[in-house]
Order: sequence, then structure tokens, then C-alpha cells
Amino acid sequence: MQNQKGNVELLRQSGEGIRYAAEANVNIVGALSNVYRVVNEPQATWSLESMNIESLLQNARLAFERYEGALFTEEARQRYDRTAEVFERWLKAMEGINKMLSEGASHSEVLDGINKIYLDTNMLTGAINEAFAFSALDMNSTADEVSQAIDSTTKSSIIIVAAIALVALFFGIMLVHSINRPLKDMVIFVNSIADDLDLTKRSEGATKDEIGEVLKAIEKLLSRFRDALLGVMDASRDLALTSDEFSDSTEKATRIMEEAMKEVNRVFDDISFLASAVEEISASSQEVAAGAQSAAKRSTDVAEQVERSRQSAQEGIDAVKRAVASSMEVSESANRSVAVVSDLSARAKQIQGFVETIGQIADQTNLLALNAAIEAARAGEHGKGFAVVAEEVRKLAEQSNNAAGQITNLAETIVQDLEQVVGITKENAKLTEQAKEEANGAEKAIEKIIESLDSIAGAAQDMAAVAEEQAASAEEIASTVQNLNERSATLNKSVEHLLESIKTVSGVISGIADESQNLASLAARMETQVRAFKLAEEGEEAGEEEMIALESGRTSP
Repeated sequence: MQNQKGNVELLRQSGEGIRYAAEANVNIVGALSNVYRVVNEPQATWSLESMNIESLLQNARLAFERYEGALFTEEARQRYDRTAEVFERWLKAMEGINKMLSEGASHSEVLDGINKIYLDTNMLTGAINEAFAFSALDMNSTADEVSQAIDSTTKSSIIIVAAIALVALFFGIMLVHSINRPLKDMVIFVNSIADDLDLTKRSEGATKDEIGEVLKAIEKLLSRFRDALLGVMDASRDLALTSDEFSDSTEKATRIMEEAMKEVNRVFDDISFLASAVEEISASSQEVAAGAQSAAKRSTDVAEQVERSRQSAQEGIDAVKRAVASSMEVSESANRSVAVVSDLSARAKQIQGFVETIGQIADQTNLLALNAAIEAARAGEHGKGFAVVAEEVRKLAEQSNNAAGQITNLAETIVQDLEQVVGITKENAKLTEQAKEEANGAEKAIEKIIESLDSIAGAAQDMAAVAEEQAASAEEIASTVQNLNERSATLNKSVEHLLESIKTVSGVISGIADESQNLASLAARMETQVRAFKLAEEGEEAGEEEMIALESGRTSP
């Protein structure tokens, strides 16, 4: 009888071991589920939630220590030692994660800590499930021993107490019935749960003795384990929904970054085109500067020629005066006048050649100004200032051309006047009286020539000033173009840096998308493992499946 009570005590101890192992497993899963849930909530709530997680971890440690006290076989203690090593390592890591939550660590640091304990979590849950299985086997073995002990005790009682065989038989049958049947029912009940993974089953007709207490403890364990698995399933669904939303956000961000990269590439092409236009404008401005310098040099030459012509005209006037003073030498003076006037005619023709050259320079300057205006129009907003300068250059070239035309007309007038002087001088060689009058006319004509030459000299000086202004404008244009070119180069470097930054951000977004897919896969695996258990009755399961379908419909694009 004493041996029988010992076996019953072992059976009760096995039930407590199963209960404590289940309680430890529930707290482990609950702590891990809370961590997954909290990490997806606002960071302001982490500190408060970390207190709940700490309580679950303490309960898990306490239940695990109680589970050690419920072990009574050497094999079970060896299994416990292996599991305890994994449990301590996992518990230390979880306490570190909970500390990060309470201290407000970054989201990425917490996720990194969770990923590091993924393998230990699987090993720990596997070891606890193994403990469940072996504890159930120990319970079955103990139940068989109790049954054998009951049979042996019954036989011994019949042999020893033969005198009261009928009474002993009656009480023995009642004792066997009251002990053996509940034990067998409990073993069948536990085996059916292990075979079907049905956590909704409950025992019927539980007694009020130790076996009934064991059944109540098992039912309490099943209820808490069921609640924990339901919490894990809800957390896995929330995790799947969150990962889907996160994937959609990363895809949208990827599309936005691709569009931004296209826009930056277009800006880069526009900058390259602008740089090319700036180079062409710079070349044109250099040509304008060269033309202006050439025009200034030609204008100086014209001024020198005009001065020499004016001096020659002055000499002609002196000759005419001498002819008037000495009529006796009219013929000789007339001949000298003819020579001087012929020389003036030749120089006037030279002036016409210079004026033609000035007109050509003005036309070329006008053409260069037109080309510069075209290049400024191609440059767009950056060429407005250059267009104004080009227009001023064109106006100056037009004024130069008009002045050259006036000089040409004056030169032609001078040539005609000189031809008239030649004729008059030849007639004066025949008639002395007429020579005096013609000399006076020649003097007046030469004075007009001097006035015309003075006008030509003023026009040449104006052209020189215009050419100098053109050169200054060309230098200003060149300076502006150089500044624009430098800014284009700086902008080009900035755009290249922006392109590199966009590529870096795109790579980060791609990595985030991969991690969200990994989270979705993890949630699916968790839900698949939990669905291996029956957690609700048929009506409740149908309702849950309908809710899952509705949630899937809402989250699908």
C-alpha cells in the first residue's frame, strides 16, 4: 500500500512537472510575443511595456525552477540540464532586449537583438516540447506501475486476509475502481491531447482527490497554453499585416526614387547642353574682341592718313595764295597747283579705300553681334545679359557703317572737287586774270576739303572709341561666360553627388523591402506552427477563419 501511494505521488509529481513546463513555455512565448508587439508600437510606450515583459520573464524563470523540483528520474534531469543551458542563454538575451526597450534604444537595435535569439528561441521551445512528450511518457509509465501495484496489493490482501475475503474483495474492487479508472482516464485524456493537438478538450467527471487536482492543473495548463498560442497567432497576423504595409511603402518609395533619378538625369543633360552653349558663346565673344581690336587699329590708321591729307590741303592753300600774290608766276604756280591737286585726288581715293575697309569691318562686327545674339537666345535665361551686350555691339557696328558711308560720300565729293580744281588750274595757265579768280575758288575748295578731312578725322576717332567700347564689352562678356562656366561645373558636381545619394537611398530601401519580406515569411511560419493545434471549437474556428478572410480582403491591393 505504501508503494502504491509512492507511485501515486510520482504520478502527481509528473503532472506538476507538465504544468510547470507548460507555465514556463507560456511565459516564454508571451514575453517573446509582447516584444514583437511592442517593437511595432510607438517608442513612447516601450518603457511601460518593458515592465510587463520583465514580469513574464520572472514568471518563466520561477516556473522553470519549479519544473526542476518536479523531476524524479535521472534521464529527465539530464534533459533539464541541457534545456537549462539554452534557457539561461535565451533569458539573458531577452533581459538585454527588454533593457533596450526600457532605455529607449533605436528600432533597428531592438530588431537586431531579436534576430540574434531566433535560433535559441527555436531550440528552447523544441526542448520544452520534448519535455512535454517525455513527461507524458513518464506519467503513462507511472500510471502503469500504479496499476500493477494495485493488482499486486489486491492479490496479497486476498491471500493474507482470507477470513474476510468477501469484505476484502468488495473493498478491493472499490479501491481499484476508484484509483485505477481515474488514472487510466487521465492517461487516455492526456494521450488524446498529445495525439490530436486539441487544446479545447476537457476531462469529464473529475474526482476531488489528487488525481482530480492533477486533471485540474492539466486543464489550467491547457487553457493558459491555448491563450498563449492564440496570442502568438494574433501577433503573427499583425506582423504579416504590418510587413505587407511596410512592403507597399517601400515599393512606393522605390518608385519615387526612380522618378527623382530620372528628373536628375534630365537636369544633368540640360546642364551639359548649357555648358556646351557657354563654350560656343565664349568662342564668339573672343572673335568679337579680336574684330574690335582690329577695327580700332584700322581707325587709328585712317586718322593718321586724314591728318596727312589735311596737311597737304593746307599746303595747297598756301600755293594758291602765292599764285594770287605773283601773277607773273601764274603758269608755274598753276602747274604746281595741278600737281598738288592731283596728289590730293589720289589721297582722297586712298581715303575711299580706307572707308571701304571700315565698312567691311562694321559689317563683320554686325555679323558677329548677330551670332552672339543667337547664342544668347539658345542659352535661355542665362544669356539675357549677354543678349543686351550683343544688341549694343550691333548698334555700334551699325553706327560705324553709317559713318563709313558718310565718309565715302565726302570722299567722292572731294574727288569731284579736285577734278574741278584741276580743270580750273589748267585754264588759269592760259589766262592770268582768270587764274586769280580760279585760285580763289581753289582756295575755297581746299578749305572745304580741310573741313571734310576734319570730319573724317572725327569719324575715325569715333570709330576708334566704338572699337574700344566693343573690346571692353567683349571682355565683359568673356568674364560673364567664364563665371557661368564655373557655376555650371559646380552645379554639375552637385548633381553627380545627388545621383550617388539617390542610389544609396535606393539600396537602403531595397534592403528594408527584403527584411519586410523576411518578417512576413516568419509570421507565416509562426501561424503555420500554431495552426497545428486545435485552439477553438468548430463554430469559433469558422468565425476566426471568416475574420481572417475579411482582414486579408482589406489588406489586399
